[in-house]
Amino acid sequence: MDNRISDLKNKLETFGNKVGQIQGQYNHIKQEYDNNLRQVTVLEKNVLNHQKAVELLSVVQKVTRDRIKNKFENLVNHALHYICGPEYNFNLEFSTRGNLQEMRFNIQSPDCKEAHDPLEADSGGIIDIISFALRIVLLEINFPKNEGFIVLDESFKHLSRNFLPTTNQFLKEISKKLNRQIILVSHANELIENADNLIEIK
Repeated sequence: MDNRISDLKNKLETFGNKVGQIQGQYNHIKQEYDNNLRQVTVLEKNVLNHQKAVELLSVVQKVTRDRIKNKFENLVNHALHYICGPEYNFNLEFSTRGNLQEMRFNIQSPDCKEAHDPLEADSGGIIDIISFALRIVLLEINFPKNEGFIVLDESFKHLSRNFLPTTNQFLKEISKKLNRQIILVSHANELIENADNLIEIK
């Protein structure tokens, strides 16, 4: 009888030890589960924050892109309208190819009402005006701002002589508006006849 009680006690003790081990394992697993649950909660918040950040960046990108688009288009169109007339219009078109952002220059002219790439169809004179206006915009939006004068070396050499007087007026206006001195090298009398200071090299 004593042996059976002793055996039962041993079995009970072994069972108690196993229960203790299982309890320890359970506590350990529960602790890991709680830690993982906290990490999942943090990750879910991070994902949500990331999604909101992406949405915000998309909005900022669109606003910034629209502001840049407006600045470029406004000045280039002002130059084209001032020099050539209101029949000429310039616009920027943004698109994506894969992960790359693309920007395309388009122009409408009396000869071609449908928007097209100026490098493909227009005369060099219109490209000269667009190129000059784009350089002015880049100078103005650059940060920190580039101060100082602008040097133009035969910048309007492809432009029809009919447009040179209005180009001259435009250069004077833009110089005054931006408070920048323009140093112009040119063989065209129409561009230099009203210069504030004229240096002739023969």
